[in-house]
Amino acid sequence: MRKRIGIILPFVLLSCSLTLHATEIMVPATQIEAGKGVLQIYFSKSEEKIGFSAATNEVITVGNLDYFSVTQSEVEGTGKSDAYTAKYIVNPYNGLQYWILAGIAGYELSIPSGTVTNRLNTQDKGWQAGTGVRLRLFPDTIVSPAVSAEIGFTYSVFGLGILASGNEAARTINNQIEFSEVQSAIIVSKRLKNAEVYGGLKVARSYALLKDNDALQNVSGIKDSAGAVAGIRFRMYPKEFIVVEGSAFGETNISVGWGIAF
Repeated sequence: MRKRIGIILPFVLLSCSLTLHATEIMVPATQIEAGKGVLQIYFSKSEEKIGFSAATNEVITVGNLDYFSVTQSEVEGTGKSDAYTAKYIVNPYNGLQYWILAGIAGYELSIPSGTVTNRLNTQDKGWQAGTGVRLRLFPDTIVSPAVSAEIGFTYSVFGLGILASGNEAARTINNQIEFSEVQSAIIVSKRLKNAEVYGGLKVARSYALLKDNDALQNVSGIKDSAGAVAGIRFRMYPKEFIVVEGSAFGETNISVGWGIAF
């Protein structure tokens, strides 16, 4: 018997557990005046554990016949990102509030391989964009907090142009990773003099697509996730404020930003 092995898919097959950090909230549930909006500009950093189902397709030749064999193993990696984002939310008719966001971000994907770790980095900043709607369920009163619900969609693209394996010198690659995410959230907030505290729960479904542009191959995966979010908004002037927000469970995220209402 003669055995010939050919690697058809040399990278990894994403299992249902790969996601970019969830979309930041950054705006408390308290009502925005009709015809007014809030612009937020913020920086965020996130880190999360990522699960992979590593797949290698092999060609085994017996005589004149070729047989295909697939070997799978579970791999856990780490995803890190840093992003600069602008988010605008508006209440045009004293009903539904609408938001859009756009930003640039870097991304690093670390994958263990034997005794070394492979790190895939963006050579240039990628981009992200999104849109969504928010509905205030209950207003902020003297005795009760404000409650809002929202749903949104974000799309992100990152070119992974640098690969560093262990202590070896980094080399250039031509990979790309794309994320599509639908996220819903319930947010509760309360005004306390010049500050507003808020918190809630985020639930998301993410789709990831990893491409090798040179080999013309790609793999994909879907993940459902949930996490807690909490933040505080400090009012500096009647229309300006600073926001600090953090997320936990499923990801670790911290965001700091400046905003203005107009």
